[in-house]
Amino acid sequence: FMRITPTSFVLDKEIQKFDGQEINLMELGQRLLNQPNSSELTKIIPDGTIINTIYIQNNTAYVDFSAEVKSGQYGHEAESVLVNSIVKTFTQLDNVDYVQILVDGEITDTLSGHIPVDAPLQ
Repeated sequence: FMRITPTSFVLDKEIQKFDGQEINLMELGQRLLNQPNSSELTKIIPDGTIINTIYIQNNTAYVDFSAEVKSGQYGHEAESVLVNSIVKTFTQLDNVDYVQILVDGEITDTLSGHIPVDAPLQ
């Protein structure tokens, strides 16, 4: 999630509880798409974005978003928060070291023109 200060956009976290022992990947991703519980934070993922699929292969989480994930008109700083929020959400899992962001099943260069996402990120 993102904290907006008078002079910048800052990556911030919100601790959330899950039912059961195992975390469902789609539920984890869906929470990233939702508004945070804290009124001090805001979601960074553009409205209308959905997650098509998520899977883990060779310690890399492949997170496939709909094209709306690219609809935000972000500068470098906000795009960095967007990308890092996705990466940090999934690399907190024990079996994930990297995250490959996909858009409609395809690798894309960037989400908003500034931060490369064409290779797995750590």
